[in-house]
Formats: sequence, C-alpha cells, structure tokens
Amino acid sequence: MSDATSEELDRSMLAEIRDMSTPDDDLFGEIIDTYLDDVPKRIAGLHEAIAAGDADKIHRAAHTMKGSSSNLGLLGMVAACQAVVNAGRSGQLDGVEAKAAALDQAFARAREILNQERAE
Repeated sequence: MSDATSEELDRSMLAEIRDMSTPDDDLFGEIIDTYLDDVPKRIAGLHEAIAAGDADKIHRAAHTMKGSSSNLGLLGMVAACQAVVNAGRSGQLDGVEAKAAALDQAFARAREILNQERAE
C-alpha cells in the first residue's frame, strides 16, 4: 500500500477498480496506464491554453482531469484541478499559472501514488 495520506487518496475508489479485475486481465493496470498516459497530454494542453489566455479551454482541460482523477480517488489532483477549473470558469486568470504549477506537482504525486499502488 502506498504512503498516500487520506487527503491525497481515497483508497476505496482504487479498491473498486481492483475488484473489477480478474486473474485473466489487468484492468487495474490498464486504467492506471491510460490515466498516466492521458493526463500529461491534458496538462500540456492546459499550459497552452494558459499561454493563450483561453479561459474556456483552461476550464475544459482542468475539468476533464478532475473527473478522471476523481474516478481514481486522487483527491490531491481533484483539489488542484478544481482551483484551475474555478479560474477558467470565472475568467479570472490572475494567478492561474501558480494554480497550474500546483496541479503539475499534484500530478507528480499522483503518478508516484499510482505506481506504488500498481506495484502492490
């Protein structure tokens, strides 16, 4: 079990995904791999939207990541995404770069957590 805190991870969400896996498949690993492949692309798109000052694209990118992070119980990512979602939704982009940097850090931690969980 990873050393993730209860503020970072809702383990019940990962347990549900593990329970859906069978000995003949690695659904758990496939879902983690998909998430770890997809989110960096979305983060890159988020940074492009920030550079362009496009509040709608900022909102959509962060909202999508928030949903997939929530499905995995990655509470730290959900919180970081929500801060960016709020900025994009309101159009108040002052400080959004710092919020995106916090999201980058939250994803680095989420990747660590998921890799530890997968190894168990």
